[in-house]
Amino acid sequence: MSQVGSAPAASAAGILDVLDGMAVLDWARLVADSLAVHRGAINTLNVFPVPDSDTGTNMAHTMAAAVDFADDLVDSIGTASAAAHADRVAVALGKGAVREARGNSGVILSQVLRALGDHAEASGVSAEVVSTALSSAVDVASRSLSDPVEGTIITVLRDSAAAARQADKSLAAVCKAAADAACESLERTPDQLDVLREAGVVDAGGRGLLIVLDSLVKVVTGVTPQRPDFARTPVDLSGYDGGDAAHPGSEEASTDVDHGPGVPECEVSRFEVMYALRGLESAAGDALRATLRGLGDSVIVASDSSGGADSYWTIHVHTNDIGGAIQAGVDLGKVAEIRVEELLGPAGTSAPETFEQGRTVVALASPGPVAKLFEGAGAVTIDSDADEAVMVRKLLEVETAEIIVLPNGSLGHSQITAVDAELRARGRHCIILPTQSIVQGLAALAVHDPDSSLSIDGFDMADAATSVRFARLDRAAQRALTLVGPCEVGDVVGVIGFDVAVVESSPAAALSAVIDRLLTLGGEMLTIIAVAELDREVETEVDRLSADYPDLEIVTYPMGDGDVMAYVGLE
Repeated sequence: MSQVGSAPAASAAGILDVLDGMAVLDWARLVADSLAVHRGAINTLNVFPVPDSDTGTNMAHTMAAAVDFADDLVDSIGTASAAAHADRVAVALGKGAVREARGNSGVILSQVLRALGDHAEASGVSAEVVSTALSSAVDVASRSLSDPVEGTIITVLRDSAAAARQADKSLAAVCKAAADAACESLERTPDQLDVLREAGVVDAGGRGLLIVLDSLVKVVTGVTPQRPDFARTPVDLSGYDGGDAAHPGSEEASTDVDHGPGVPECEVSRFEVMYALRGLESAAGDALRATLRGLGDSVIVASDSSGGADSYWTIHVHTNDIGGAIQAGVDLGKVAEIRVEELLGPAGTSAPETFEQGRTVVALASPGPVAKLFEGAGAVTIDSDADEAVMVRKLLEVETAEIIVLPNGSLGHSQITAVDAELRARGRHCIILPTQSIVQGLAALAVHDPDSSLSIDGFDMADAATSVRFARLDRAAQRALTLVGPCEVGDVVGVIGFDVAVVESSPAAALSAVIDRLLTLGGEMLTIIAVAELDREVETEVDRLSADYPDLEIVTYPMGDGDVMAYVGLE
C-alpha cells in the first residue's frame, strides 16, 4: 500500500482546512477498514428491499475496490504527484467503486464517490467541494434509481447534503454538520419505512453512509464522532396501527414492495442481476432504466461520469426475468461482468428442486432432418430459431441434473452469457460448448460419454468440435462486394469458418471449391449436409472425392430447406 505524501493544509489546532490527494486516500482507506469492521453489524440491519443480509458486505466490497483502484494510481504516479492531484485520486475512487459496486447500497456509495471525483480540484478537497459533492451525489444517485424510497440511504444522503450547505464554510464544520445530520436522519428511518419499524432496525445503507461521513470527520479533525451502536432491537408494535405515524413514503416502501409494472404484486423478485455496460449515452441509460422497471424492481442504472465510448455503467435490478434483464443491456452496449444471485433465503423459497441423476445433451438445430440427426444420436433438440426465453424454458424443462448445450452457431456470446447466467441462478449444472456449426455439434456428440464426469465429458466434446474445420454454402440474396470479389443475386457463396472464401455461379462449383480449400490442410473424414436440391451435386462430388482421395471417409446427410444450402465439415 502506498505511503502518505506531503502533509495537507492544517489550521493551528491540527484541523485540516483542505484534503490533498493522499489525505483523500487516507479517508478512503479508513472508510474501507471501518466498513469491513462493521460489515456484520450492518448486515443484521438489512431488511429492505429484501432481507438478504448483505448490505454491509456489499458496501465494504465496493469501498475496498475503490481504494484498490486509487492505490494503483498512486503506485503509477507516485505519492508526491498524488498528493498534488486530489482530483485524480478522487476520480480513481469513483471509477473503482462504479466498476465493482455490489447491491443497491454499494451502487449508491459508488455515486457518492463519483460525485466527489466530479467536483474535487487538483489543489485539494475543500469545504465547498464536500458540500457541492454531497448535493451532486443526491442528484446523480436519485437519477440512477427507478423508485427512490424514503427512509433509506438516499434520504440520509439528502439530509446530510442539506446540512452541509447550511454549515459554516470551514471544512471541519461542513463535515461535522453532514455527519451529524446523517446520524439524526438515520435515527428517523424507522419512522419513514414500516419494514424498518417492524424489524426494529435503522436503514442498513444509511448506517454505512454514516460510517463514510464519520470517517471524513475523523480525518479532518482527528476526532471520531460518538454514535449509538444502532444494533437491531425488538420493537413493541402492539399500539401501532400503521396509520398517522407512517411517513407518506412508507406506502410504496412497506413490506408489500412496489415490484414495478412488470411484476405482479403477488410475485416477489427472486434474483438480483448486476452487470457492467460500456459505451452507453445518458439518454440510452434513461431508456434502459425504464425497460428494467418493466421487468422488476430496485432498478439502478449508474455511470462513472465518463462520456461516450469510455463510459462505464453499473446496472442493477431485482427480477424474475434474468435473461430479459441482461438482454436489455445487450441491445444497447457491450455487457460484461454479469452477476446473478438468488435473493430469497430458505424462508422465502420452496424446497429446492431435485433432478434425475444423469446428463442430457441439448442441441440447437432446425426442425426436420438435422434435428433428427441429433436426436438419433441421443440429444434433445431445441429449435435454433426460438427466442432466448423459449430456449431457457426448454432447458429448464430438462429433467437431468447435468446439461451440455451445443449452440451450433445459433447463439452469440452475449446470448450464451445470458442463458448461462439464468441457468446458474436456478441451480442447474450446465456447460455450453463452443460449437460454431452443425458439423461441429455432430462431432462433439459423437464422443459424448455419459459415464465420465461433466467436466471431462465437456472437455472431450469441445476438443472434438474444435478439431473440425467447417464451411457452409449460402445463396446470395443481394449484390455485395466480398473479400474474394463481387457476388450477384443468386450466386452461391462459400463461407469457411467465418470468412467468405468462394463465390460461384453454380452450387456444384462452389461445393467443390470449398471442399478443396478445406482439404489443403488434410483430413480423414468429410461430412456433407445438404438440401434436397443439391442431391445430384453432392453425389457427383462424392464420386470425384472417392477417386481423388481414396483414404478419405465421406458421410452425407439430408437437410431441410432453409437459409443455408449445405454444411461441410472436415476432421
